[in-house]
Amino acid sequence: MTDLPRPNELFRIARDEVLLKNSALTREVVERSGSDANALTAAGVGIGDELVSQIADVQAGMYLDSAKGTRLDRLVFDLCGGMKRNGATPGITDAYFSTTNAVVSGFPVRQNTLLRTQDGIAYYTTTAATFPSGSTGPVIVPVQSSLSGASQQIAANTLRSIVSSITGSPADLVVNNPAASAGAGDVEDDDHLVARARLYPKTVEKATISAIQAAALGIPGVRTAQAFEFLEADGTPARMVDLVVADAFTEQLVDATTLPLAYQTQAVAFAQQVQSALQTTKAAGIYISVRIAVVQMQGITLGLKFIAAADTVATAIAAQATTVAFVNSLGPGQTLSIAALNSALRKVPGLYLTDNDNFVFSPVGDIEALPLQVIRTMLSLVTFGNSQ
Repeated sequence: MTDLPRPNELFRIARDEVLLKNSALTREVVERSGSDANALTAAGVGIGDELVSQIADVQAGMYLDSAKGTRLDRLVFDLCGGMKRNGATPGITDAYFSTTNAVVSGFPVRQNTLLRTQDGIAYYTTTAATFPSGSTGPVIVPVQSSLSGASQQIAANTLRSIVSSITGSPADLVVNNPAASAGAGDVEDDDHLVARARLYPKTVEKATISAIQAAALGIPGVRTAQAFEFLEADGTPARMVDLVVADAFTEQLVDATTLPLAYQTQAVAFAQQVQSALQTTKAAGIYISVRIAVVQMQGITLGLKFIAAADTVATAIAAQATTVAFVNSLGPGQTLSIAALNSALRKVPGLYLTDNDNFVFSPVGDIEALPLQVIRTMLSLVTFGNSQ
């Protein structure tokens, strides 16, 4: 941004102009505090300083590095094809309705049935369901927070109170949420909006890996997104994309020593939202598999031995592709087993096999993933070293 004059510089400019226009005045008179010439000059400087401040404010709103708030909103909207700041998002989870004794006759759980947590956070059912006769449940109904924002995220087993009247329900009807909520987030902050704006040029190219990642980051609630291509045995794309995304709650839980497994089931709803939102970005005929997790990239070093008649280059490429396909098929929390990877590599034609062959030079042991952490690799990270 252009350097703008400070008040002392403005006074110097005004003083020099006054002395130039009136030879009867002296510098000492203009600079003497309390003199008429000093007061009139200072008044002009005050007006000039206010104008400079306005100019600085306007200039700041012209650049991604300095624009803030509504000025940043307008700038991003104009530069990035109508891109808007993401609003706050609600939390989603499943409510489990159950009874102690089997109900004599069924009853409806209507849409918009209001529920509350122990600390007063309100959720409501987003679809209707029927509690069948002769059952104790649970009847599982998706729910969403009434308000939006990160404060609406709830832990597992906290949605306990049924606020709305449920016609025909017995006195022992209870509700619970075995899984924590997902997706709740605050209004997008300036830094995140700027980061998305810088990725906008890549989104112009639809269906590329960069475009899919950038589009995913533009979905409210998504904090991180990394996409990987599924590969055929010869290393060519298999017309499928593995997209790993995380919301703020996922990032928190990945460092937890224990994690309710039910959260991974609940995250399916969030994954479906992301998958649906990417329909305008993905290429026709390309399936995008969405997982909720935090990515841990892993390098692999292979030590290969070939049979005499093998095309060593093609076989090595096939071994790389097999390694990538195996690692990238792992789900959140699954271990990268070296023995299992070796078993997959044994199926590659052209490799020399014995009962004791180990094709994986590095890592030297299994890699354990944390809950909600997923291990991934790519062709550039699968290299070759000495065979063991």
